[in-house]
Amino acid sequence: RNIVPDTEILVTAGATQAIFTTLLALLKPNDEVIILDPSYDCYEAPILLSQANPIRVSLNDDYTPNWKTITNAFSEKTKMIIINNPHNPTGKILNESDLENLEALLEKHPNVLLLSDEVYEYITFEQKHISTHTRTKLLDRCITVSSFGKSFHVTGWKIGYLVAPEYLMKEIKKVAAAENFSVIA
Repeated sequence: RNIVPDTEILVTAGATQAIFTTLLALLKPNDEVIILDPSYDCYEAPILLSQANPIRVSLNDDYTPNWKTITNAFSEKTKMIIINNPHNPTGKILNESDLENLEALLEKHPNVLLLSDEVYEYITFEQKHISTHTRTKLLDRCITVSSFGKSFHVTGWKIGYLVAPEYLMKEIKKVAAAENFSVIA
């Protein structure tokens, strides 16, 4: 994927800040956000702070996504779906079929954004991680979050980043500037 560094990348104080900043920037009151459970515990707080509503959808017993249940959770208020791939805490990795199902679902809902938490992208063993960066159907509405600390196996580093199309990044950077004003000013 070709990325324009000046307009499509934001380095953050950890991937959690990238997630938090994205959600605060892009959600409005009463928006709904689909979260696949079990999930990283830091997804819900910024959703609630935005006065939006987390909609929790359980994964199957083997921790694979149930695309019918996920599809049924969508409504006219759905603004975003959050995926975590590879998944924390289970380690499950989305396969090609899962990504095709996600693409088909989002084609039916053209106004829904995708937040793809991919901080464990380089910590895989039996199955290769497929990034949203490789999915041309998703690029114009996907915010992909990763972590230099996780990528380089230095988890205490707390340096994250996100990649998003410029029109979304403009909004995200507004919140990031306010969050980090005393650090970056």
